[in-house]
Amino acid sequence: TSRNAIGPSLEALLTTRRALANAVGFPSFAAMQLSHGNTTMASPEAARTFLEDHIAAIRPDAVDALDVLREMKRREEGEAEGGAFYSTDFAYYRRKWLSQQQVYAKFNHRVSYRNVLSALN
Repeated sequence: TSRNAIGPSLEALLTTRRALANAVGFPSFAAMQLSHGNTTMASPEAARTFLEDHIAAIRPDAVDALDVLREMKRREEGEAEGGAFYSTDFAYYRRKWLSQQQVYAKFNHRVSYRNVLSALN
């Protein structure tokens, strides 16, 4: 099935789910599903709280990661700190960082403590 054929079917499914939820008094299909208690979230509010808590927990790591990418850009382009950082920069420097991590992982595997000792013996 091509993507073009799936689009209308998916839209029809979503419309039907929304209509079903509205017909039984819920604002959305998600709210209806949450009300049945067959999930860890008892309500949309519980789901929102869950997400907000997790966002707060990972925010410091995300900020640190973004700082690393910004520093990579500054080193490569020579821009002053606080320079513009665009979504295209994020994609480029993330790929570059991931590539470097793969190189480091290969290097670390080859130069592990055990490999160095075995090479010396």
